[in-house]
Amino acid sequence: MQIAAYYFEYLFAEVFFGPTYAQMNKIVQSQAQGLAVAIFMLVGATAGSLINYLLGYLGDHYVTDENP
Repeated sequence: MQIAAYYFEYLFAEVFFGPTYAQMNKIVQSQAQGLAVAIFMLVGATAGSLINYLLGYLGDHYVTDENP
């Protein structure tokens, strides 16, 4: 059952990459398409890392077992 949930999570979570890159390549000039994709990926990776850090910090700060 877990593998099916994992499959559907990736199916729906990663579905936006194709249309996003297609629109970026359509909007941005051909000389800057690589840079646009790189900046998009950098911002996404940075935001994902910061969110994980923030959730970890909040989880450590507001421990429900010690602080109900």
